[in-house]
Amino acid sequence: MPQDSEFNNGPVFEIFYKVVEIVNQYKGELTIYCAGRLTSLAAVLILYPESIKFIKDIYIMGGAFTVPGNVTPPAEANFYGDPYAVNIVLQTAPLLFYLHQQ
Repeated sequence: MPQDSEFNNGPVFEIFYKVVEIVNQYKGELTIYCAGRLTSLAAVLILYPESIKFIKDIYIMGGAFTVPGNVTPPAEANFYGDPYAVNIVLQTAPLLFYLHQQ
């Protein structure tokens, strides 16, 4: 487990703040594509809820809607790995596109 100083100054937060910086830099032009878990996007939406107004589109790859999941019969890995983040993103993002296996 990292110490507080290591965690707060580590590469995870450098990337997180870079995402926030990019959202602010490209207001209204930015399309986000998430090909994995939605944890980082959910964190941005929790800590900077106003940022959703500046994101043009969000594409997410996840969910097993019409086919069996790849983790359990009803569950796909990206949604299964962090269902809380999925809930936050689905509840918050007004314009969302799902990319799923058919």
